[in-house]
Amino acid sequence: MQIQKAVRSLRAYPVFVTKSQVFEITDYSFLKNMRRSSCIQSDTFIVGGYEWAIEFYPKGDNMLANSESVAVRVRLINPTQDVEAVWTHCLRDWNTSEWSTGTPTSFDIKTFSSSGSIHYGHNLISRSNLEASKYLKHDKLMIKTTLWVVKKWRS
Repeated sequence: MQIQKAVRSLRAYPVFVTKSQVFEITDYSFLKNMRRSSCIQSDTFIVGGYEWAIEFYPKGDNMLANSESVAVRVRLINPTQDVEAVWTHCLRDWNTSEWSTGTPTSFDIKTFSSSGSIHYGHNLISRSNLEASKYLKHDKLMIKTTLWVVKKWRS
């Protein structure tokens, strides 16, 4: 994995627990009319002993600059301590059933804080590109999020 190769060059490197979760979004034509920064949330899932969810913002997110894009966030649910993680988001190609190449949102490990930021996100794709793409079909799309949660650090 690219992430593990990138961090092995560090003096201390993380040991990850990883899981992929698929979020199917239906009725996109209805959802795209939601207010900006309004989202729908996936069912929760467990990675590394923590509960997580995926948030989909069909009109973008006020915390992210581009209002012409759909945004996706990863949220730590009910944090009781700081948790470090890295993640990717991919879209399903309805013609081939394959997933787009997931690029880590950053090779920087983000800290989901019990007293601060509990979600991070990025603009996934412009709305116009999504609506003309192979990723939206029959008014639905699927997002696969792969989450790497740091369990411990090794030196």
